[in-house]
Amino acid sequence: MIYLLTDRSVSKQDDFALGCIISRVQQTEADREGRRKHITEAALREFARNGYHSTDVATIAERAGVSKGTIYNYFDNKEDLLLGVIHDGFRRIDERMQEILSSPGDPVKKLRESLQAYLTFFESQEEFSEVLLKEAVHIFPKVRDEYCGYLVENVGYIETLIKEGIAQKKFDRIDARLAALCLMELVHAATKDSVLIKRKINVREDHRTIMKIFLNGIEKK
Repeated sequence: MIYLLTDRSVSKQDDFALGCIISRVQQTEADREGRRKHITEAALREFARNGYHSTDVATIAERAGVSKGTIYNYFDNKEDLLLGVIHDGFRRIDERMQEILSSPGDPVKKLRESLQAYLTFFESQEEFSEVLLKEAVHIFPKVRDEYCGYLVENVGYIETLIKEGIAQKKFDRIDARLAALCLMELVHAATKDSVLIKRKINVREDHRTIMKIFLNGIEKK
């Protein structure tokens, strides 16, 4: 039996085949990203438990349930893996900040939400805080540069919110950049203190204290 295919039927077949290819590519990318994230999570636990220098890639591979060679399919070396850990951690807080920044609403409320997001993140990510503040920023220039890059971005987010508040006459006219730096230093003081002297972050109390210190100086009465 001979089937005659019209241009239209061929087009539909081509579209279907293309759709299948795209779906497989997307699935492959999702699987790869999932495997990569699983590896960085295992690395974070080992770095926090044993320290960066005392942890080898084989141990991380064992915890992740993959071969050592599989890890090198995703990361060039242990330093690159540490960078991946730092990147994944800050990507989570960055995504939350983007949500807050793009949402409509009162800039004072969004500033409070931003601080809440930071404190909640560091409270829930004790291992990440441990690795970041005790080791990562002191080991390699690349890691320190990555860290500084995220700090600059976060200061920029806060600066934008403060400028919104100034424009809406919620804040006095001040240097928004300097004010953002001051707020971030208050946040870092709380998070560093929690790691260095093992003080448990109290999100509610720390949030109240920091906002009281910060907003009482710039919020119009």
